[in-house]
Amino acid sequence: MKRTILLVMSGILIFSIIKGAINGIDNKSFNENNFIGKEILVQLEQRNLSDVENEIDTYKNKYFQDKDAQEDRFNQTQGEENNSKYFQNTIFMGDSITEGLSELGVIEEYNVLVNKGDTVIKAINSIDTLTNLNPKNVVLLYGMNDVIEFDNSMKFKEKYIELVNEIKKVLPNTKIYLISPLSVMDKAVNINERLTNSNLDEFREKAQEVVTETGINYVDIETKINKKDYLHEKDGIHFKYEFYLIWLDYLKEYI
Repeated sequence: MKRTILLVMSGILIFSIIKGAINGIDNKSFNENNFIGKEILVQLEQRNLSDVENEIDTYKNKYFQDKDAQEDRFNQTQGEENNSKYFQNTIFMGDSITEGLSELGVIEEYNVLVNKGDTVIKAINSIDTLTNLNPKNVVLLYGMNDVIEFDNSMKFKEKYIELVNEIKKVLPNTKIYLISPLSVMDKAVNINERLTNSNLDEFREKAQEVVTETGINYVDIETKINKKDYLHEKDGIHFKYEFYLIWLDYLKEYI
C-alpha cells in the first residue's frame, strides 16, 4: 500500500517537472531538474509516508501560490495597459493622491499633472502646461491640502471656481470632471489637526456647489470607498494600488 501511494506521489512530482519544461525551461535546466527529481524519488522511498505526504502537500501549495501570483501580475499589467490606453487623452490634476496614479504605474506619467502639496490656488500655475497638452478630458481632485490651507470652505469654493473657469477659458472644448474630496482615517489628525472627516465633508459639499455653479461633471468616488480603511496607506491619508483601480473603473462610467 505504501509503495502504491509513493508511486502516485512520484507521478505528481514527475508531472510537475515535465510541466516546468513545457512552460519554458531550457534543455539543460530540464535535464538537471529531471536528474534531481529521480534522486528525490529514491529518497522518498526511504522516508516515513506521513513525512512524504506533508512535503508533497507543501510543494503543491507553493506551486499553486506561485501560479496565482504570476496570474495576478499578468492581470495587473494588462489592467495598467488598458487604463493607459483608455485615458490617453485625459489629464489628471491634483495633489499627491492624484500623483499616486503615475507613481504606482496605474497610468502613464504624462497623463498626470501634479505637484505634492498642490491646492486649487497653486494649480493655476499649471494652466499653461495644461493648455499645451490640450487634452480631451481633465480630471480634478483637490481638497486634502486645501483643508489645511483654508480656514473656511467658502474660500476653497471661490478658488476652485476660479480654477475651473480658467480651464474652461483656455480649453473650451475640454470636458472637466471634478472628483469628490476623499475621506481619511481617524489617525490622519496626527499629521495635521485639520485633517478630519467633518472638515472634509464640509469641503465636499462646497465641491458639489462648484460643479452646480460651473456646469462641469461631478464624480462622487467617495461613495465607493467610504469606510474602506484597507484601501488606505498607513498614514491614513494616501491610498494603495487597489484604490486607483476602483477610481478608474468608476470614472469609466463617465468618460
